[in-house]
Amino acid sequence: MGLEDLVVAMDVVRRRVLDTLLSIADGELLEGALRSLVRSLRLENNVRLLELIPARHKNLPMAYRAAGLTMVPSLSVLWCC
Repeated sequence: MGLEDLVVAMDVVRRRVLDTLLSIADGELLEGALRSLVRSLRLENNVRLLELIPARHKNLPMAYRAAGLTMVPSLSVLWCC
């Protein structure tokens, strides 16, 4: 899904921007693997794994507004062109 690549990229980002936080709203999908990757890269203070926020949930707009940047990592682009 590309989330692993995003976490690895965060390791590079946090070396340049110390006060950086990556929040991943993924639910339980890949949670064990992502949590292990976060630990192995020592990113516990820089990466938060959150519950999945359903598309129609009332807090979804607030989550987007709180973000300085929104990324949608993917290994394929199915919606384009």
